[in-house]
Amino acid sequence: MSLATQLATLSQQWPYSVAVIFLVPILMILLLKGKGQGRMKYPPSPPCLPIIGNLHLLGSLPHVSFFKLAQQYGPFMRIQMGSVPAIIISSPEYSKLVFKDLDLELCSRPPSTVPGKMSYNYLDLAFAPYSDYWREMRKLVIFELLSMKKVHMLWYAREAQMEILLDTLNYTYPNPINITKKIFEITDGFIGTVAFGKSYGKLAFKNELSEVVHGAMDMLGTFHAADYFPSVGKYIDILTGDAARQDKIFKQMDGYLTQVIDQHRDPSRPKPEHEDLVDILLGLMRDKKSSFQMTEDHIKAVLVVFN
Repeated sequence: MSLATQLATLSQQWPYSVAVIFLVPILMILLLKGKGQGRMKYPPSPPCLPIIGNLHLLGSLPHVSFFKLAQQYGPFMRIQMGSVPAIIISSPEYSKLVFKDLDLELCSRPPSTVPGKMSYNYLDLAFAPYSDYWREMRKLVIFELLSMKKVHMLWYAREAQMEILLDTLNYTYPNPINITKKIFEITDGFIGTVAFGKSYGKLAFKNELSEVVHGAMDMLGTFHAADYFPSVGKYIDILTGDAARQDKIFKQMDGYLTQVIDQHRDPSRPKPEHEDLVDILLGLMRDKKSSFQMTEDHIKAVLVVFN
């Protein structure tokens, strides 16, 4: 065979050779993956789309969407939330298994963007993973903030809010009043007074802080790409402006909490008739003998939960 003929043959065969070189590893990976999946039985799952998984199946009311999917795929199903897998439980039997029998193994929330930021990197009690830290924080909250003695000490705040409600009813009579709105205002006023003291009663501060807290709550219920696409989601949030909005709300909230703590630390501040939560937490932070050493960020994380 001449050299020209050999070169012509090779030029015809090289695309197939390249294809084999690239396809064999891919087929091996798929084969091994298939064997691995054969050993592990996954719960029923609706068909997934590339990249977004099952996110397209969730409407404006996700709990309703999950209910409809559960009717089709059963009470124990697997959902692909972007690149993050999730298990959906929708029966009393499986709920008992998750919340009681396997509570310690499954009680921790998965890491999430906004809760991590708003809780000062999981220093609170609501979003912190189950650990020695969580147990210490729970003990502190129960015995130092929510004990029966502390609850009785804060009775003055309830009386003050009830007086405000009665005065409002007397002032508006006989005109109609939105009692639901007033009940929420009483609850907000009570929690704010207990947490921040009388400074919360100042209208400007109260309205601004409430707006920031409500903004933080809205962010908790908003879609964030980083939660569903951990590898590239943070860059998507930067491009869409979502990361900037998170930073803005966090800085506003942190600024107000710093303002409250500084007010309580002010040496010229008159001694309060009743201690609020900030006073109690600052006292714990100054107690160097305590087994749990609090910092200013710990105080802020607890205040965010209470509000």
